[in-house]
This record gives sequence, structure tokens and C-alpha cells, in this order.
Amino acid sequence: MSHPARSVFVGDSTTDGDRDRSDPASLGEGYGRLPADALAGRPGAPDGVCVLDAGVCVLDAGVSGDRALDLAARWHEDALAAGARLEAYAS
Repeated sequence: MSHPARSVFVGDSTTDGDRDRSDPASLGEGYGRLPADALAGRPGAPDGVCVLDAGVCVLDAGVSGDRALDLAARWHEDALAAGARLEAYAS
């Protein structure tokens, strides 16, 4: 089986959603949570959800207080280096 696609959400507080930054799999309650819940077919999906049937993993790289310039500075590390095939920016 191939590796699941990674969908990384990069943004400010609306993306961060008060996630636990010490846990890379934490989604918080921001924008990254919405597709994770939809993919899992229920609200409150597990953090860092990977739905192998759908072939997708959802990761949250939001940082509360970030601006567009801050996002640009960390784009490579947070989105591209994570192996993202889909990146979403929310501000």
C-alpha cells in the first residue's frame, strides 16, 4: 500500500485551535480539525488523524499570532518538509 497523502494546515490562531505544540499529532479545535472529523466520519476525530481508507493524514501547523510573513518563513519546514501534498493557509 502506498503512503497516505499528508494534508498540512498552516495558519494563525484559527488554524492553531489551541493545539498542543509539544505533540506533533495534535489538531486542536481549528481548521485542521474539520477535515479530520469529516474523513473520520465523526466529530472529535483522533489527533493527527490518518484515514488509511481515504489515503490521507491531516496535520496542524497553525501558530496563534502568526502573520503572512511568519507563515512564509516557516513554510518549508512546516509544510513541505512534512511531505505535504496539500497545504492550506488560513488567516
